[in-house]
Amino acid sequence: NNTQNKQESVRDDYAVEIKSVRLKTEKSYFKSEKIDIVLSATIKSSDAWIEKVEVNGKWYSVTKTNSGLLIQVDGFSNAGNQVIHITKLKLNNSNEIEILKELKVEINKDFPSVNYEYDFIEASHKLNVKIQLEDKEQALDGKIRVLLKNQKNELIEEKVLESNSFDTYFENVSFDSYL
Repeated sequence: NNTQNKQESVRDDYAVEIKSVRLKTEKSYFKSEKIDIVLSATIKSSDAWIEKVEVNGKWYSVTKTNSGLLIQVDGFSNAGNQVIHITKLKLNNSNEIEILKELKVEINKDFPSVNYEYDFIEASHKLNVKIQLEDKEQALDGKIRVLLKNQKNELIEEKVLESNSFDTYFENVSFDSYL
């Protein structure tokens, strides 16, 4: 669960109650994608408010919304499970309040890219296909399927391949089948 509740900190007669800290959207993120955090807190002093939040060692400004304070933080460059560390609040009067909150996020692997060439040989109704798949982080966890469909999106033929670089062909293909 990525929601943390109820923590109170006091410094220089300012009491801050953290009601909740959560991800704005529970989802997995892409590398370097900005992550929105919503913080709900109350301050006992009427002349103080939260201006900034320290997240993973960096200060971020907050935006007041109907659901709480929105903090948009930098994403992660590595795939896998990552932890967001929220360590301090900075009030408008320069007081800093230490808090210790953590949120866990999943960062997706990079999408594979595909380069391909094809050549249709009309006389033999043969479609030659050369494919180069680049999957640096092994995001694909199974066999590679190549589907040949017609203009109506109907499957004509399927080939299952087990390598990242291959040449294959489809036979008995008419010109309008692969447009």
